[in-house]
Amino acid sequence: MNLRKILPGFIALLTLTVVISSCLNDDNLIPPNCFDGILNNGEFDVDCGGADCDPCPPSCTNGLWDPEFGEIDIDCGGPNCDACPTCNDGIINQDELGIDCGGENCEPCSTTGSCINGVLDPSETGVDCGGPDCYPCPVPTCDDGEMNSLETGIDCGGPDCPTCPEPTCEDGIMNGLETGIDCGDGLFCPPCQMASQGQIIFRANNSNFEVYGGATATVEGDMVFTITLSGSGGADEQITFLIPNAQTLADGNTVNFNQTTAGAGYVIGLEYGIYGNYLTDTPSSDVAVNFTSIGVTPGTIISGTFQGTIYNFTESFNFDLTEGSFNLVLQ
Repeated sequence: MNLRKILPGFIALLTLTVVISSCLNDDNLIPPNCFDGILNNGEFDVDCGGADCDPCPPSCTNGLWDPEFGEIDIDCGGPNCDACPTCNDGIINQDELGIDCGGENCEPCSTTGSCINGVLDPSETGVDCGGPDCYPCPVPTCDDGEMNSLETGIDCGGPDCPTCPEPTCEDGIMNGLETGIDCGDGLFCPPCQMASQGQIIFRANNSNFEVYGGATATVEGDMVFTITLSGSGGADEQITFLIPNAQTLADGNTVNFNQTTAGAGYVIGLEYGIYGNYLTDTPSSDVAVNFTSIGVTPGTIISGTFQGTIYNFTESFNFDLTEGSFNLVLQ
């Protein structure tokens, strides 16, 4: 055997093995950063925003109000973005209850029924259908894009439609054991993003909200906590947690904020610009808040997670809060 021919190849193979082994060593992994092309590290968008990266450039799709970009409201108006919703654009938008009617900004919708106002009027059996004046309501099908009839998912499940697919960590839906969209099932999906100190983050109807520095936790009177964030992206957005008798809570406790606990003073309020105000003191609201850490004196940490539904009874509209977390120093 010719060692002169074999030896260089053996040395090259040994070198390659060492290099690969060192790359797989956890100590040599590159941590999340602002240049890795991945949405991580508390970023608001890929490699921008959050506590560590440069602010994201203004755009019509970032979920923020960018007045310097010419926007009149969040992601709309001005010379660069689509026009903002109005009460004469022929579309049900804003907080309208019908086409260009109802809600906080538009004229009230007709109460006699029109079959085109987007409202379930007294004579109709469905929204703009059924009853003596409108066309019959369509029969639910397995391809109408809605979860209706006996379906257990959108157009799937039940005795008539195909079996719903098994939940995955990439289907864009909060399902299975997930605590957020494609995260936090404790088994296969990655953990949901958690707030850094001085931050509250959450999703409301799949829109991202996060605040650094504008979130506070204060004690008022007989140990009543108020946790507030305001001004997310410069818009009129605010979420407030009112937590009475906080000294009776311990790390790991979960409190459901709903109409029942509102009687004892536990209330969450969400103010979201033109969409109005939402409170958990209504029958359709229920937001679970888990306190991972709850101090009782200034300087201690109050942190936790939250998710659930908060409802605006006047406008008959709700926000689904997901992937919520807070990590604040008690003032």
